[in-house]
Amino acid sequence: MNMRPFIAGLLGALLIPVCQAQTRELNLYTFEAPPYQVTDAISPDLRRQVAGETVETIACAAGQAGWSANIRVTPPKRAIHSLRRNRVDGYFAIDPSAKLDTTARRSAPVAMAKWYFFTVDPELDTRLARIGVVDGSSEESWLMANGYEIFLTVASPGQLLALLERNRIDAAVMDERVMAGLKTDNDGAREKLHKRFLRHAPLYLYLSNGFTRENPGFLSRFNRYLADCRGGQIS
Repeated sequence: MNMRPFIAGLLGALLIPVCQAQTRELNLYTFEAPPYQVTDAISPDLRRQVAGETVETIACAAGQAGWSANIRVTPPKRAIHSLRRNRVDGYFAIDPSAKLDTTARRSAPVAMAKWYFFTVDPELDTRLARIGVVDGSSEESWLMANGYEIFLTVASPGQLLALLERNRIDAAVMDERVMAGLKTDNDGAREKLHKRFLRHAPLYLYLSNGFTRENPGFLSRFNRYLADCRGGQIS
C-alpha cells in the first residue's frame, strides 16, 4: 500500500491549524502628531519606527484581535489616496469623513483631540484671519466644511508654529498637545501664543473596503478591545 498520499494529507491537516494560528499583519498609514504618533530613530534595517499613544492603542486592539500592526507615517493626502484604492489596509487617526464613509469602514474612536486656534493676537477675529493648517489634515477638512477660508497649508505642525512666529499667518489650527510637543528655536515663542478652543475631535481608524471584505469579523473584534486598550484616554 502506498502510504505517501495518506501521510501528505495527514501533514496538511496538521499544518492548517498552525498556519491559521499565526498572527496576520495589518498594514496601516498614519501621520506624525506627537504625542499621539511619533517617528522614533531609524532602526538597524533603516526603517523609521512609529510610536505614541494612539499607535499603542491601535497595536493593542489589533493584537487582541489576532493581528500585528505594521504602521508607517505618510502625508495625509497620500494615505487617503492609498486607502481609497485598497493599497493599504487602513489609515488613522482622523476625523469622520463623509467621502471616506462611502469607500471605507470606520472603527470606534481611537483617540480624542482638542483643537484650538493658536494666535499672536488675543482679539483676532478667526473668521477673517489668515488661517494655516496641515495639508490634507482633518483640521483642514473640518474648517472648509464649516465655512472657514484656509490661507495656507503646510506639510507639518512645526511649520505652522514657525509661520506664526514670522507673522506669515494669523492663526494655526491644531490639537493642543501637538502644539505643546513642538520644538522651537525661539525660547518662549510658543508660550506667547494665545489659544481659543475650537472643538473636541474624536479620531478614528478607517479600514479599506478590500480589507473588510476579506476579513469581515476583524472590525467588530477590534472595536471590542478598544476601550481597554485606550486606557481611559476617552471619557
